Amino acid sequence: MVGTLIVLGSMAFALLRLSEFPAIVICIAISFLIPAMWSAYYILEIDPEQKTISEFSWVLSFKNGKTKSFQEVEKIFVNETKKAQRMTSWSGQVRTSKFNEYMAFLKLVEGDKYFLISDPDPANLMKRLTPISEKLGCDIHENYEKT
Repeated sequence: MVGTLIVLGSMAFALLRLSEFPAIVICIAISFLIPAMWSAYYILEIDPEQKTISEFSWVLSFKNGKTKSFQEVEKIFVNETKKAQRMTSWSGQVRTSKFNEYMAFLKLVEGDKYFLISDPDPANLMKRLTPISEKLGCDIHENYEKT
């Protein structure tokens, strides 16, 4: 989303500041970046049999990343984060939305931590984490106060 806004902002800047032909050429060239940004993914691949963990960036079906071996998965832990979103209207009215999000991380015995998934509903997150923890053979630790 942020990348698309940067591309569109660059296009608007080119259209407003340059003459017609260079602005059109620059906008066409920049527009080829949009599919790459929309197709970009972060992939975390864990192979418990071979004890390897791979982090990849996947853009337009090209994978770029590294694979690392590990000894053992220590745990999966869940942290609660408090988030706020502020929206300002043209009239100057400000609306702030506050919410909690629960984020799950994988911790290896070596001390490395990897982000797994997040969800605003802790029950739904636990439901999604259960098959992952069973496959990896580790426990889930909840680092937040339950209400």
